Amino acid sequence: MTTPVGINNFGHAIVIQGDGKILAGGKAETQAVLARYLANGNLDTSFGGTSVVQTVFGTALEIRALTQQADGHILAAGNLFVGSNSRFAAMRYLVNGSLDPEFDTDGIATTTIDLDDEATAVALQRDGKILIAGNTWDGSFTDMAMVRFTTQGALDMGFGTSGVVRQDFASTQDEANPVAVQKDGKILLAGFLSLAGNWNLGLARYCALFAVAAPRGQAQGLFPLTLTGSALCGDMNTQFQWENLTSGQVYPLDQNPVAVDVLSETSWFELTVTDPISMVQNTTLAVILVHESGILDWNGDGCNSLDDLWEAIAFWNTAFPNDPNGDGIMDVRDFLYLNTSQTCP
Repeated sequence: MTTPVGINNFGHAIVIQGDGKILAGGKAETQAVLARYLANGNLDTSFGGTSVVQTVFGTALEIRALTQQADGHILAAGNLFVGSNSRFAAMRYLVNGSLDPEFDTDGIATTTIDLDDEATAVALQRDGKILIAGNTWDGSFTDMAMVRFTTQGALDMGFGTSGVVRQDFASTQDEANPVAVQKDGKILLAGFLSLAGNWNLGLARYCALFAVAAPRGQAQGLFPLTLTGSALCGDMNTQFQWENLTSGQVYPLDQNPVAVDVLSETSWFELTVTDPISMVQNTTLAVILVHESGILDWNGDGCNSLDDLWEAIAFWNTAFPNDPNGDGIMDVRDFLYLNTSQTCP
């Protein structure tokens, strides 16, 4: 089937939604075009009111790649033309086809790398940050290029150099096409380059620094706990910084693991890992659930254990005035305050 939108229409990208509907993106003259089809190939008239959304911005705008977030929001990567030059553009649409006003205030985020930039690919990291890849031209040579936006549409200044990664394979022309994220967080960038008059495959892999706290959440129980962090894609020089966000206590740099004193309130802890050379950082959170009374020691043996859990089950789904999470009903949420993994003395 065909879908005319004015004249000179070009389709560049396609993605299949979880419900089987089909999104296609490209351009029509100077406008970015996004269309949605039903699984049977008919236009989906519930999308944008007419099944086709046209976005006007700058001198011209186009979509070159598409992906979809877990919440259904649609991410498009493409190019914004200002005069005769282009720059990377990221567009986020709501499920109904409207631009998302919470993404860079108007649904469109752009960035300039050099004299002329061309975006060709988009990928999502597991923390929701957005990778856009393509190439950039400085007036003489073309390099592969990649930028990262936050979930709010701001350029992520902690990525590469001020949010930008340039890859030069020592050739006059290096261009990137696809970008992908491995399960371990590493980023793959593929394309082509010109060497000695021949075109060659180019592949680069980047290590994205991630902070990991194990466990992400636990109950304090009756004894002090220890928080341990690690860094994916880190090395022996990676720096660790723990902070109790609830109390404001900052632990000494590179103290990892950290021994946490017995707390008087539920507390959130933040782990920041830093590459000391590039100063790239990543953070993660861990929570320790605290109940201030001795109710956690149900059977009075002086510690938390599975024996306490069996005692608590006797009050399952009944009114209980001093239950751990404070809602007055004993249920599974209260059991989160029992640290049954602690070893009794």
